[in-house]
Amino acid sequence: LLVESGQLTALLERPGEKLLRLQTVRGPNVLGEVGFFLGMPRSASVVADTVAVVYSLSQAGLCDLRREQPALATTLDSLVIHQLSQRVVHLTQVVDALG
Repeated sequence: LLVESGQLTALLERPGEKLLRLQTVRGPNVLGEVGFFLGMPRSASVVADTVAVVYSLSQAGLCDLRREQPALATTLDSLVIHQLSQRVVHLTQVVDALG
């Protein structure tokens, strides 16, 4: 999902347990990119906390985008790389704080 505006929360659902909030994001942002690029099923549900504008992209849509609008596809790739890099830094800080 590409979040243009609004606020969304990713929740982990586990049988017999209460929902676990994984993260809350505001647009512009990206959610679900790991599963999308690795071809894995989603691991969390997303709910809108406020009115939000979001876009979804299929694998076929990404192929079309790369063929028809390569500059836009490159911008999307850069956004995803930046987002993943920020998450790695954050997780590293969390692990350091726990150790």
